[in-house]
Parts: sequence; C-alpha cells; structure tokens
Amino acid sequence: MASRNVSVRNLFKFMYVFFLCFILFKPTPTNLLGDFLAVKLFDAIALIIILIILLIILINSSALQISYKSFNNKSIIILLIFAYLSLLSQFIASIVIGQPTVLNDLFELYRYIYYFLVFFVSYISGSLIKPAIIQKTFLIGGGGVVLIAILQYFNPLNIQVALSYIYTEEKLRGLGANNPRVFGSMYNANWFGLFAAIWTSYIFFLLQKSDISKRILWLVLLSYGIFGIYVSGSRTGFVLMVLGLIVTILLSLCKSFKIKNIIISFLVVFGIYNFIPFIREKSNRFNELFIAFGTGRFEGVSSFEGRISTLKNSLEYASINPLTGIGYGNFYNLLPHNSFLLLLIQFGIIGLTVISMYFAYNIFIITRKALKSSISNENVYLIALLTAIILNVGMLSGEYVNSIQLMSFYMLIVGYALGLNINFTKEQVQ
Repeated sequence: MASRNVSVRNLFKFMYVFFLCFILFKPTPTNLLGDFLAVKLFDAIALIIILIILLIILINSSALQISYKSFNNKSIIILLIFAYLSLLSQFIASIVIGQPTVLNDLFELYRYIYYFLVFFVSYISGSLIKPAIIQKTFLIGGGGVVLIAILQYFNPLNIQVALSYIYTEEKLRGLGANNPRVFGSMYNANWFGLFAAIWTSYIFFLLQKSDISKRILWLVLLSYGIFGIYVSGSRTGFVLMVLGLIVTILLSLCKSFKIKNIIISFLVVFGIYNFIPFIREKSNRFNELFIAFGTGRFEGVSSFEGRISTLKNSLEYASINPLTGIGYGNFYNLLPHNSFLLLLIQFGIIGLTVISMYFAYNIFIITRKALKSSISNENVYLIALLTAIILNVGMLSGEYVNSIQLMSFYMLIVGYALGLNINFTKEQVQ
C-alpha cells in the first residue's frame, strides 16, 4: 500500500510538472494547421491534460490521502461562482438581446470552467509537490521561452524555418516596424512580454539574495531576460518588467532591510536607465512609448490613439445590458484592449465584480504569505505575487483573460502558492 501511494504521488507530480511545461512551451504550428486550428487544438489538449490530472485525484484520493473537507478556500468558491455566472449571463443575454445562443458561444465559455479546474488542481498540488520543483521548472522553462524568442530574432542557421513548424509562421519584422513578431512560444508579442516580465523580475530577486559566486550568473540572466523583452518589441512587457522590479524591491526591503539589496537595486535601475537611449534609437515602438510617458501626451502615438478610440466604442456595448452583460459570442469580434472592460461587457457588473474579488483576494493573500514566508518558500510566493500583480495590471491593456496559455499559467502558479503548506491530507505529506 505504501509503495502504491508513493507511485500515485509521483504520477501526480509528473503530470503537474508536464502540464506546466506544456503551457510554457505550448506549440502553435500555424504553418501546418492554420491560425484557428493551431490555437484551438492545443487549447483542447490542455483541457484533456487537466482532466486526466483531475481523474488521477478522484480515483486515487485515498492514495493521495486527500480530505475534501479541507477545501474551504474562498478563491475556489469565488471562481466557481464566476464560472456559473458566465454561463448564466450567456443565456440571459440571449433573452434580453434577442440573439440566440449558438453552440460555438457555449464552447468558448468552457474556458472559465477550465480555469476553475486548473486552479482547483493547482491548489491541491500545494501539499503534494515541493516548492523547489516548481521553482526549477519556472526558472528553466521560462529561460527556454525567452531563448525561443531570441533565436527567432537572430535566426542562426535559419532556425526560424524549423520553428515555424512548431510555433507561428509569421515572418520576423525589424524592431522599427509597427508590429514586430518575435515572441517565443507565447503566440502573441504582448503575451510573451508579460511572461518575460515575470521571469526577469524573478531573476532580479535571485540576484538580490545571491552570494558573490552566483551574482554574475544572475546578472547575465537578468540581461538575457531584458534583451528578450527588447527583441519582442513588447512595450507592455517593458512597462510590466519595471513594475515587477518595483514589487521585488519593495518585498525585499520589507522582509530584510539590507544595504546589499539597496546597492544591487540601484545598480540595476541605473543600468536600465542608461540602456533606454539605445532602445529609443533602435526601436520606433519603444521611442513612442517613452515620448508618450515623458510628455504625458498620447495623441500622437498611433497605437495609443487606436486603443483609446476602441475603449470609447466598447463602452457603448457595456450599456446594452449592464447588469449581466451581452454574453461571449455577441462580443466576439470587438477587442477593447482591456480585459476588465471585456468582462464587463460580456458578463456585466455582477460578473466583473465577482472576478475582480477573485483577483484582489489572491493578491492580498499571496502578499501576506510572501511577507511571512520562510526562506524555503519565499521564491514560490514571489513568483506567484509577480504573476498575480503583473497579469492583473497587464489586463488593463489587453484581452489576456481570453488567453488559455497565460491564464493557465496564472492558475497553476497562484493556485499552487495558495495551497502551499496547507494540510489537505489525512496525514501531512513529507
């Protein structure tokens, strides 16, 4: 019996880590399957994997020694309520607007049930998987994601041809282009920029706490992450990286006020500041960003003007059915470049309030855990805190809530951190 319990736990660990790696490196071979099928097929595979993991839990609950009476987490309850409201809003919208709900609308809504399942499984994994495993997977896997973007940019040995059969077939464009396409495995430049911002900020934290012998390594990896964001052309990623550095510095100072951390933080910020002129010279996109924020005038920046115009137009849709929204499919072709506005239009004030409570509660709990964490757990809590804050802020400038890849990563990391060190089992897992 003991050997079977160990085997089941090892199987669960393997499947969970495999799923995390799949999300990080999720193939989107548009060259082979086309844009729609390439994305949807691997979204479906992600759903199948999480269902397999859930099946392992249900069948082997005794071997995993899980006591379901322990599941009283508020985040799980709130997310389940939102998944139910998303379905309810769709049917109410079909009555209020008079447009019938089609099968495709319901299929698209599966994502919120899927998010709940990923979060639920991740919450359980907090008591079954050691933090070191998650840290190493994130560190190595994240480095691989950035490496793919850099390889796409430099194209050594014409590797872009090979990558086009694994990821997007979009050809590279120079950094001076209005819409460059260099984004690793994340399918979208801003999706990649958001993830790279989380990874780079975590490397900065490791640089702060490391001894002299490893400081050069973390400094090289920090530069590597910043360069990955740079070649992607993601202005969103650059802004979110700065936010991540600020969060990391504040957390470090709150936990242990050390002169070493202050000096390292100052040197890194100084280095990035001196790198800005080079970025502005080489990239029109970043130059527009610095001009806009430097002068406070966004009228002359085409991308900002376009987003502001889209936001204004989107607000008209929010007034159609403000309480419960107009449903998912009725809003399919309109992109407001803001996840919260998207949720408001789709699911109304009620849906937006519920999901906002979910995100805010997660940030609050993880921040509290991060401030009180032991040395062995602080890395995981920081990764989760960076993920929660950076994704939520990033949602103000993109429809990231519709990205299965990014939201899966959020649920995997944040769910794990919230479940870490909570005893779900009949006897504590060692």
